Amino acid sequence: MDDKIRQYIAFDAQNQYVIIGRNPTGLMLELDEIYELSSENINGRTLLSLKKSF
Repeated sequence: MDDKIRQYIAFDAQNQYVIIGRNPTGLMLELDEIYELSSENINGRTLLSLKKSF
């Protein structure tokens, strides 16, 4: 993402984005808005869940 896209997302009043990436810099996020995707294999099934990063 370039800075123009990051700025658009940060200031969009209808912000309904889910961003999967490595670097949230420039998105003006609060710590409670940043999650990690974790996976767990149970009996041959992969379960995906979100957990807070901080």
